[in-house]
Amino acid sequence: MKKITILCFLLSFYSALAQDNYNQFWQELFSNNRTSATATLKNVNDNSVKNLIVNEMMRVENGKFRTNKDFLPAFLNDKNYQYYLYALWNENYLFNTYLETGFNSKNIGAIRSVAKKNPIHSTIKDAIIYLESVLARDSKDWKTYRSKMNDIPSFRHWQYCGVFENLNKSGLDRVYGPETNANSDAPFDAESNGFVNWYTAKNQEEAYQFFTNHEEYGSGVNYAQTFVTADKDETVILRIGSGSAFKIWLNDVVIFENKQDVVTDLDAYQVKVTFPKGNNRLLIKTAESDYGSYFIVSPLNLDGSHNTNLKDSANYAAYNQSTASQLVAVPIANSFETFFADKLSQNPNDFFNAYCLVKTYLRNSKYEEAKKVLQPFLDQYPKSSLLRKLMISVYSLEEDYTSIQEINKNMELDDDSYYLPVLLKVMLFDELTRMSLTELEEYLEKTIDLEIMHETADFIYNARQEDKAKVRKNLDKLMKMADGNTKLILRYAPLYASLFEEENKTISLLENLEKSTFDLALVRQLVSYYDRRNQKDKVMDMLTNEIEYLGTDNYYLRSIINKLHQYQKHKESLKYIDQGLSNFPDSFVFQELKGDALLQIDKKKAIIAYQASLAHNSNDKSLRKKLKDLNNENNVLKDLVIEDAYSVIS
Repeated sequence: MKKITILCFLLSFYSALAQDNYNQFWQELFSNNRTSATATLKNVNDNSVKNLIVNEMMRVENGKFRTNKDFLPAFLNDKNYQYYLYALWNENYLFNTYLETGFNSKNIGAIRSVAKKNPIHSTIKDAIIYLESVLARDSKDWKTYRSKMNDIPSFRHWQYCGVFENLNKSGLDRVYGPETNANSDAPFDAESNGFVNWYTAKNQEEAYQFFTNHEEYGSGVNYAQTFVTADKDETVILRIGSGSAFKIWLNDVVIFENKQDVVTDLDAYQVKVTFPKGNNRLLIKTAESDYGSYFIVSPLNLDGSHNTNLKDSANYAAYNQSTASQLVAVPIANSFETFFADKLSQNPNDFFNAYCLVKTYLRNSKYEEAKKVLQPFLDQYPKSSLLRKLMISVYSLEEDYTSIQEINKNMELDDDSYYLPVLLKVMLFDELTRMSLTELEEYLEKTIDLEIMHETADFIYNARQEDKAKVRKNLDKLMKMADGNTKLILRYAPLYASLFEEENKTISLLENLEKSTFDLALVRQLVSYYDRRNQKDKVMDMLTNEIEYLGTDNYYLRSIINKLHQYQKHKESLKYIDQGLSNFPDSFVFQELKGDALLQIDKKKAIIAYQASLAHNSNDKSLRKKLKDLNNENNVLKDLVIEDAYSVIS
């Protein structure tokens, strides 16, 4: 008993000592004394996951971005790693900001390491599966892409209806026809967008539902409905992610509403609800004020596992009429937010937990909540570069770009050795090109261990010196450093053609990449080079290569149709136009394209297609004039002027 007491005392003593060192560390880091903070951190005797992560944070704060090979294996061995993974998902030492920077060997390796760990939390599990599916797609492994995507248990079978107006963000509260009518022979009045009706969406292979085909109308309100059958009363947790403000109904009863038009992950919102026995209508309404409207709805059992009992269908059938008391809809807190909020409440001065909670909030664009957590620390350390960096993320979500500019300016003035201003200048390529040669030389001496950044600056420096031999060496090195990153290769490869008149080399590099990589930007670059050489067959082969997998995407189809029209192959384009209208029957863009194609074949049918387009896009003055010309209609004002002129003459 005495030994146990002594052991407990020692553990308590070392824990308190470690916390004292952490407190000193945070004070030094907030004061931008990174050298002292680094030394203090080395004295922390702590083998926890917290210490692992804080050391990686410190490496980033010191401008050290090279992979620490010891970090990830140790991190994944912690029992709570899934919570920290969620919070720190886009950190440099995990997956980085792959949406902006693309995939490379480093973050691909991290994704695969986590996948091998077989995470059990449904959100982490499904998010990793989704990333694996994206990697498979990017590698043209479409079979694996579809297989992985099918492992994510979201509702897939939907009818869509839209687009309705969202003027001044009022659309979420406006009642449009689809809300009260799940099946209608008569179309719904979408006001300036004409009349629209329910249709069956074709992207049933996707876990996420994207209203991409609707974006020709601009931002607005879209509806989606699915009919869910339950063999018995089934209480589940609906896990919802959306890129817009939204409402969701079950059997015409609102069960959840989010008024924030922000981007979120697949588990941003959760609601516990009971699906009554029989057929049920699940309706979601999204109100988008910008672009990129999407959603995902997944049914989970109460223990968080995937529910396989509920069956969804896009086919309308009579459905249950329910009351709120029958459905018992109750919002459920995000488990990751709760985890870190609880830790922070236990120790409000521990910035590590505050940092993780802020990062968790930002995953789902909860910038107001993140700001509240940061404010006490900002009040005490207003010039902290770390805190300012976090506020840049907050202001970015708020779209407060004036404050971001002010932070960047002050950060460079108050802490000129901090890595972020330097990094931003590399990301904003124009900033480097505007530097004087002296400034560029000073920049090259900055202590950031990303070799590619220094090579980029050296490339610009040598280009400014007009030293083509050195520029060529820089470019060769940059291509090697791209490390399979498609975005970087697409940036560097064209420089062989533009700087050294080596178009064949550029095309060869792009063609080699295309053999094993799917990327529409890559396709567009190659099409541009082939078009310039009048290689029409290569252009069409390149554009139609993935039609089997992308045929539901009207933006993809439009690239094919536009090129066929450019080549005067109007009849050949009709099958792609009809495919686009099957994807989205109320597409005014595809009706006009149909008119353009038919104009070369059958004038009367072309007029009908143009009229159908104009019914949805009545403000298209150019198309209206084209119709008048085709119908040989006189300009009313012109007739009046001519008649008045003749009356004067007579």
